[in-house]
Amino acid sequence: MAFFVDDKNAKIKVIVSKDRALVDEETEDYKPDEAYQEYLKDLDESRLRFVANSQPTRFVMKKILPYKMAIKVKNHQVAVEAGKVRFQSSYMNEEVRLSLCGIEQPEVPEHLKKRLIPWKEDGAGGASESVMEFLEAAGVVADLFTARSNAIGHIDEAMDKKKSEHSLKSVSPTPPR
Repeated sequence: MAFFVDDKNAKIKVIVSKDRALVDEETEDYKPDEAYQEYLKDLDESRLRFVANSQPTRFVMKKILPYKMAIKVKNHQVAVEAGKVRFQSSYMNEEVRLSLCGIEQPEVPEHLKKRLIPWKEDGAGGASESVMEFLEAAGVVADLFTARSNAIGHIDEAMDKKKSEHSLKSVSPTPPR
């Protein structure tokens, strides 16, 4: 069995939990928070409900970072201070910043256009600091990080080790003698 990877240029589109196009009222058959958590697992938009005549903003992210960007993210994970190794959660922001490559904005009335997040690259292909300021202030960086983490961790079900007929977990243990 071969090892498979995504296309180097593969992208995902992510809707954040605070998007105003999402229905936020609970009903007997729809729990918005639960639906969003399920959506984050596989980015299946059919799990979400949208306000009538509304379209969400979609954040476009690279599934695979170029090597130098990936190393930059890894270097943000750990810091050494006074001889002690310390984990830094700021790497999540850096990973989101470097993997963001665009924003698909819905059509809005002219008077609201100035309230949309203006897309701007940093010159290396990631989001500019000004874009990240908006996302951080809105409290949606964790949504983007989680969605991308789940997307890059997803392997086609047929190739998933846990489900493969060739994995060790699928083999019956040898009975004791």
